[in-house]
Amino acid sequence: MAVETITVGQVDILAISDCTMEIDACNFFPNKSFTDMDPYRDYLDEDCNVKGGINVGAFLISTQGRRILVDAGLGPGPWESFGNVRGNLPGELSRRNIDPSIIDAVIVTHMHFDHIGWLVTESDGVLNQTFPKAQLLIPKADWDLLLSSEEVKSPPVPNHFSTNAVTLFAGSSALGKNIERMGNFELVSGEHDVTDEITIVPTPGHTPGHQ
Repeated sequence: MAVETITVGQVDILAISDCTMEIDACNFFPNKSFTDMDPYRDYLDEDCNVKGGINVGAFLISTQGRRILVDAGLGPGPWESFGNVRGNLPGELSRRNIDPSIIDAVIVTHMHFDHIGWLVTESDGVLNQTFPKAQLLIPKADWDLLLSSEEVKSPPVPNHFSTNAVTLFAGSSALGKNIERMGNFELVSGEHDVTDEITIVPTPGHTPGHQ
């Protein structure tokens, strides 16, 4: 059985799966041909999809009486581009008797769609924070990039999680606009102490603000 929890010092870290996403490896490397994938054929099916898919998840850190979520999964979906998968992060938290209201903070490693999908939840056409009391700790460089997008000019209310409605990038931008409206967030640049034991460290590359 896979280990879900590890303890480092006084910090407990719980791995939580949101979903398994179908990934076409060839689309991830558009400058490569199908035959370029030959060295990795054992890991791919005949359609160049990664066998077994890619797990998308989050980590829940418990320390000093605080509960801190790292990333927020893919979101509810369905995601047509990834096999119509639906995320289930709130359900997985509930299965462990963890209510969204007890999350104190969410550390966003970067603003790609598969890491921010459950930051907000739609109900009756209105978007609200999924974790209502949590402060969102968002990398400033990613935030600045997304909110400068020409694709999204105002906070849309429709379901931004649907790839039929908007592009993935515009969806991330739309989410940023809604987070800005809600106001419970902090933009992080450089090292940032979350607790005495948890420090955010910048690791740019995958995105400008990756942390």
